[in-house]
Amino acid sequence: MVPASVLADVIGQTQHRVRQLSREGVLPKAARGQWPFVASLKAYIQWLRQRAESTAPESDVAALQRAQARRMTALAQIAERKAALQAGEQLPREDFEDALNAVIGLLRSRLIALPGQAAPLVCPEDPRPAEAVLRRFIVELLEEISATRVEEAAPPPAADAPGGARGGGRR
Repeated sequence: MVPASVLADVIGQTQHRVRQLSREGVLPKAARGQWPFVASLKAYIQWLRQRAESTAPESDVAALQRAQARRMTALAQIAERKAALQAGEQLPREDFEDALNAVIGLLRSRLIALPGQAAPLVCPEDPRPAEAVLRRFIVELLEEISATRVEEAAPPPAADAPGGARGGGRR
């Protein structure tokens, strides 16, 4: 049996911490201010080991297993994309971008030509004012479209949602 001061000195703690560890059940209970030396050392060493195990960094094996799982998931996603491309369910991004740019270019050129073609039909006696109004609206529309960023664009309303393609507003 040893006093708290000796045990504290051996385990590198203060006397207060020795008493606290005893109250927490880490160290055996003291009898009249004396602790069983060998049992206290064994208990303290066991407590340190448990703490080290519970806070130990992830083992290399576990990290390797997680990395392998991520790799397998990525490979499966790649295989799914390739299968969708081969089945014609998806287009390669470059092909989609080329087709979209062609459609946008055609739409832009047709919109720019529209005021000159439509104004004489709308106002045959003097088409210039009608052409100017149509041109202003088309320029505003093209500027708005060119300022729209794809990642910021809101998705179109669902076909069955109010105001959507089939919804037509409130019923």
